[in-house]
Amino acid sequence: MNKDKLRTYRKYCNNKGFTLVELIVVLVILAVLASIIIPQLLGFIAKARGSKILIKAKSIMNAVQTQYLTLYAQAPPADVNGNPYTIETAYLGEINGTETPYLKKAASLADMPESNAGFFFMTAQPQQTADLDYVTVKHESWKIKYFMYFEGNDAVYYNGESWEDNLSFYTAYNKIKDLSEDDSVPHGTLFRYPKL
Repeated sequence: MNKDKLRTYRKYCNNKGFTLVELIVVLVILAVLASIIIPQLLGFIAKARGSKILIKAKSIMNAVQTQYLTLYAQAPPADVNGNPYTIETAYLGEINGTETPYLKKAASLADMPESNAGFFFMTAQPQQTADLDYVTVKHESWKIKYFMYFEGNDAVYYNGESWEDNLSFYTAYNKIKDLSEDDSVPHGTLFRYPKL
């Protein structure tokens, strides 16, 4: 062999791989990084899922409110029995199949899943006082004030002022159910879509 080839051969023969200690150190470093990063990634995934449900809930609430405001503008002053025409009249008519399916249309517009999802809502319906005339009370009784949306066990809740997300179904449901049973807070009937 000539000297150049011999030098090249010795150079390749003297190359060593990683030692076992070096490999273990690298694996420990990777494990530490993974233990820091993975929980944060899982948190981001949960937040993203919660944000997706929150966005859908806001969209559905707006769609329902739009449908009912349109109905309010077109509704007769009284139903067939002579009672004032209200959201409850429209809701019961939709459930019984005698009214236009406003809630179904709103859910469809907001791309709500057809199974394992739904919402509850109540109107504000303030009590009539000396400073609130009948027209104001009637307007308020058509505004959605409290809202809860769920998909499976994931839920969000609107308390009239702000949204609470990343709730379980039972936590959000208990919030709106407790409110519906609280006589100190003026509110309308608790409605559910789809009706069970």
